[in-house]
Amino acid sequence: MSPSPLRALIVDDEEIARGYLRSLLQETGEVEVIGESPNGLRAVEDIQQLAPEVVFLDVQMPGLDGFAALQRLPRSSMPPIILVTAYDHFAMKGFEVGALDYLLKPIDEQRLAEAVRRAKEHRKSETTTDPTKDSDSKSDWLLARQGKEWIPVKTSEIDWIESAGNYVQLHCSSNVSLLRDSLSHLSERLGDVPFVRVHRTALVNALRIEALIPGRHGDGILRLRSGEMVAFSRRYRNQIERVFR
Repeated sequence: MSPSPLRALIVDDEEIARGYLRSLLQETGEVEVIGESPNGLRAVEDIQQLAPEVVFLDVQMPGLDGFAALQRLPRSSMPPIILVTAYDHFAMKGFEVGALDYLLKPIDEQRLAEAVRRAKEHRKSETTTDPTKDSDSKSDWLLARQGKEWIPVKTSEIDWIESAGNYVQLHCSSNVSLLRDSLSHLSERLGDVPFVRVHRTALVNALRIEALIPGRHGDGILRLRSGEMVAFSRRYRNQIERVFR
């Protein structure tokens, strides 16, 4: 039996924009639009009453904008959010409030399909997660900057993470993305992927470690499956070795 369509709420103060997005979502055949909110205040009410599985949220609205609306929602009733905006600089703030993805206006149909796919994956992961596990702060996706673009990065595809001042660098094979966050804070948001601290400035996906090359003073090098070499310090060697026991 095929999965049921995603139950979606569209939030936008422009009726034409809501209608256009609604028609695009209907064309996918994977989304059921269960409501439309013309402003932030109405969005807060509709989210709590309709319990959508995903919300397409316009950022800039008069009165209560998209971000302010999210602040009025209890975390327990916060559905996955896909931001809809004409300006990509809002994407970083979207990450900070836990948005699943973002779409730039005018909406590209291929990017919309990707966002819908990501929302469906999120729903699937939610239904298969142990309900006793606290996952409020966990995330299977991160929104990071790569060049001039914002790229959704799946945490399980990250090889290692490196601290870079007020940012962290996400290393995925040959691609490096930038995220404004601290290493210690990010380590609490990495979902179920077994990242291990190997250095004051580095986390490594334990599933990507191919070999441990010891140094002379308890430190050494980790060779990853991507071929990259990441130094580890003596302080974290016991943590790393426990991964292989």
